[in-house]
Amino acid sequence: MRGLGELAVVAEFPPVVVELFGLLTRLGDPWALLGGLALLYAVADRIGLDRRRVGFVFATAFVALGVTLALKSTFALPRPPGALEDGYGFPSGHALGATVVWGTAAVALDVGRRRRRLALAASVVPVVAASRVVIGVHYLVDVVVGTAVGLALVGVVLAATWRDRGQPPTHAAVDRVFAIAAAAALVALFLSGSVNTLLTVGGALGGWVGWRAVEPTVASVGPSLSPRGTAVATVGLPVVLGGLLSVGAAAEASAIPDLLTMGLAGGCVGLLFVLPRVAARLVE
Repeated sequence: MRGLGELAVVAEFPPVVVELFGLLTRLGDPWALLGGLALLYAVADRIGLDRRRVGFVFATAFVALGVTLALKSTFALPRPPGALEDGYGFPSGHALGATVVWGTAAVALDVGRRRRRLALAASVVPVVAASRVVIGVHYLVDVVVGTAVGLALVGVVLAATWRDRGQPPTHAAVDRVFAIAAAAALVALFLSGSVNTLLTVGGALGGWVGWRAVEPTVASVGPSLSPRGTAVATVGLPVVLGGLLSVGAAAEASAIPDLLTMGLAGGCVGLLFVLPRVAARLVE
C-alpha cells in the first residue's frame, strides 16, 4: 500500500537529473539548515536582523528533528529497495524539516517582503520533497506526509508560542519553542536510542539552556558587534559545528557513552548563543 502513487517514471530519469536533485536535496538537510541558521545568528546584528527571530527559527529546526525521529521510530517503515541511505523512511525527515524551517523562516525573518519569503519557501519545499523521491530514498507518500506534518507543526508552534506576529518574538516565545523541541526529542529518545536521537536530545536541551542563560540579557536586536567581533563569532562556528560532528562520529563508533554524547552535543549547541556575547566582550 505504501508504494501506491510511486512515480515509476523516476527510474527513467537521466543520471544528470538525479545528480542535480541530489544537490537540491541539501536544501532540506538537517546539518545544512542548522549550520546556515547558526551562521545567520552569528552575523544577525551586522545585517540588521533581530537575533530572536533567528533563534526562533533555529529552535523550530529542533522541533522538526525531534518529531521526525519520534515518527520514524513509531512507524519503523523501511526505505525503498536499493536506497543509499540508512534508517527508516516514513515520514521523510528532509521534507518535514524543510517545510518547518523554510516555512517558519518565511514568517519569522524580517528580510525583504513577506510575500517573496513565502514564495521562496513555497518553491524550496516541493523541490526538496521531489528530490527525495528522484534520488530513490523515499516513496512518494513519505514526502507527502512529511510535508503535511511539517505544515501542521508550523501552525501549532506559531499558535502556541508567538501569537502577536506584528511584533518580534519575545525571549519567552523562543524559550517555549525550545521547550517543545526538548519534549519532542525526549519522546524520540524513549522510542529509540539512536545516535541521531541522542544528538537531537542533547542539542535541544543545550540550546534551551544556552538561550535561557545568555539571551535574557540581550535586547531584541542586541548591541552591534564590530567587524572584528562578528569575525570572532563567525570563525568560532566551524569549531562548534565540527565539534558536534566529531561527537556524532565518536558516538557512532561507540567510543563515548550516551550521556556524554548528549552532554557534549548540548554544549556545542549552547555555545552558538554564547559566541556573540563572548565576541562582544573580547572587543570592548
